[in-house]
Amino acid sequence: MGTWKYKCKLKIRSFLWKILGGHDTSADVKRLQSQVDALHYYLNSLHDIRKIPPTADKDLRLLQLCDIQLLIIIDKLCKKYHLSYWLDYGTLLGAYRHGGFIPWDDDMDISMHRSDYNQIAQIVNNELGKYGIKARESKRSVGIEYRHGETGIWLDVFVVDSFKSSNEYSTEENKIHKIVKDFKTRAIERGEKIDFNNVATIIKDRLENQTLKESCFQYMYRCPDYYGPEFLWKEDVIFPLSTMSFEGYSFSVPNKTTDCLKQYYTESFMSFPKSDVLHHGIGRTPLSTWAKAHNVDMNVILQKLKEISSTL
Repeated sequence: MGTWKYKCKLKIRSFLWKILGGHDTSADVKRLQSQVDALHYYLNSLHDIRKIPPTADKDLRLLQLCDIQLLIIIDKLCKKYHLSYWLDYGTLLGAYRHGGFIPWDDDMDISMHRSDYNQIAQIVNNELGKYGIKARESKRSVGIEYRHGETGIWLDVFVVDSFKSSNEYSTEENKIHKIVKDFKTRAIERGEKIDFNNVATIIKDRLENQTLKESCFQYMYRCPDYYGPEFLWKEDVIFPLSTMSFEGYSFSVPNKTTDCLKQYYTESFMSFPKSDVLHHGIGRTPLSTWAKAHNVDMNVILQKLKEISSTL
């Protein structure tokens, strides 16, 4: 076992030792895991997650309704400029499984192909900046907000790249996994912070500069970020885009939605989760509490977003 892995294991074991009062942590953790597994089994056996109603938390529900209006505004802007996007991650799961928000979710996720992604931030700021809607560019995504610090309203836009190859899917998937694994290993060994922009560049160079045979496949991939792994799809998993109802509105989704959800959440994506129900409650207060903390009436915000939408 590498030195860094051994040190991490010791720190985790020490942490659990403190929490569990100095007991045999390995046995206690296994016992707790067994209890969680049992509860998870009975919950999924007795209840259909699709029948869970929208959240009863009024503050969270208001935030969700405001998020929807922000997405409607972005949808209109994309149609105006002929940009393609699709619901993704938890928002896509919510659309498929609940017909809207996952009851405990508090923001929205969409994805775009690189060619459209490179335009969205400038278009949002040029067209919507006068209304207070802004796009913030980071290394991993573009965040679109409306008074985010006061309201919690936020929409993440993630980028997807594409390339052509003569190789079968499994060959390209293994190639991407190896590139990412090697990069992470080198960064950890050197004690460097992982720059996933560099990973994206390496993947792009190695995959797109291939000598193609007469017949080839079109692939799409998402570079990993700090929160998740890399993903590779055949182009027909994403395009042509389809539509799906989300909270009574129609939005774009991948051509093969279930294929995407299985990659993100495994075959159990229709089951209750074992963790991560409080989406943004770790390390900061939930987004749904931000308005109260700043004395902002979200009903007023909701009406304002509807007025902005009506002008587009």
